Amino acid sequence: MLSSIILKTIFYIVSFLISVISARMVSIADIGSFAILFSICNILIIIFGFGLDTTIIKIFSSNVKSLEYEFDTIIGDRIILQIILSPLIFLILYLYSDNLMLSLMATLIVFCVLIRNMISNLFLAKRNIIKGLFLQEGIQSITRFSILLSVFIFLIIIQKENIYNINILYIAWLVGVLLSFIISVFIYTINNFESYNIKGAVIRLFCLIKDSKNFWLSQIIWLTIPYIDILIISKILNYTDVAGYDTAAKIAAAGVFFSSVTQSVIAPKISNIWNGGKIEELLQYLKKVSVIFVMLSLISFLFFYTLGTQILLIWGSDFVPYYEVLLIVALSQLLKMTFGPLSSLLQMSGYSNLELRVALLNLPIKVITSIVLGIYFGVIGIAISVLISTLLSNTVLFAYSKKILRLKVS
Repeated sequence: MLSSIILKTIFYIVSFLISVISARMVSIADIGSFAILFSICNILIIIFGFGLDTTIIKIFSSNVKSLEYEFDTIIGDRIILQIILSPLIFLILYLYSDNLMLSLMATLIVFCVLIRNMISNLFLAKRNIIKGLFLQEGIQSITRFSILLSVFIFLIIIQKENIYNINILYIAWLVGVLLSFIISVFIYTINNFESYNIKGAVIRLFCLIKDSKNFWLSQIIWLTIPYIDILIISKILNYTDVAGYDTAAKIAAAGVFFSSVTQSVIAPKISNIWNGGKIEELLQYLKKVSVIFVMLSLISFLFFYTLGTQILLIWGSDFVPYYEVLLIVALSQLLKMTFGPLSSLLQMSGYSNLELRVALLNLPIKVITSIVLGIYFGVIGIAISVLISTLLSNTVLFAYSKKILRLKVS
């Protein structure tokens, strides 16, 4: 566990540095433009992922060996499905960007990320956390960082500023994704792949997606909300505010990076304890995780409160006006950590339908409050909507979690 936490922390820091270098290379408006396309691609990845990543971790973590060939079948089916869906994804991207080359690039990125993530999740399910994390995050982030750092150093050497436009961000992103995809496919094919039978692919996919529907719908709502906020800001405000809000929110999220760092370990652990019927052990585990999360989150919030302005200056003076956004989102993160890993508990215990109910309740409230508060208060209003949404959703998740634990005990 320790080695995986260290590794994911390193990847998180690298991604953090990518954001800093990008802000120092191009204008804040270009950062905003990139954030919008990045958000759209991530929304498409979540939608067309069909919740399969969570299903893989839940199912294959408990009985990997007997299902290994079945996973080979899923990989082949996933590739076929994604080839079929790619024209639709391209159309969506082209309608947004009205740029043929940009749409083709983004379609390729979505395709590669979906396949790569499924392969890496097999290794996560096998408890090969290091390999899984390296394929899913490490190769892409290190490649992007290396490209941007090389260009940044070159700019310093020739004593030029901003001679590269937003295209350098797109190129680094594309190369990072492609390299991680190629390596993932190569490693999996060499070590695991057996003969693939295309017969029955449609039926297999339909059954798997049907089993994943609750995970899928919940992920569409929970994971797309930050990206939806970016799109809302782009419509009611401007690209500069997109960049400022996106950067402040990412910094606040970095303050609680330990929750995402440990997620790949916590979810399988909860699944195993629950399936073993060890409720007392599960309660102690959840309490321990929650206490650690709260302590670290509080330290993070106080750190941002004290040094938030100085931290934003690392990105540049244009980002300093978003200090209040940083504080509000950091407070939301602290509130979320106080409740503990509730979503993981509901997903891994077979009650993903309850999480879906909360997500369906939360989505319209979040979108409406974002639009209304955004119109009247700007990016501060968007940040306040995050706080409201976090309090509401986690209160209901907590109530559901207490209910299922009581049912399990009785």
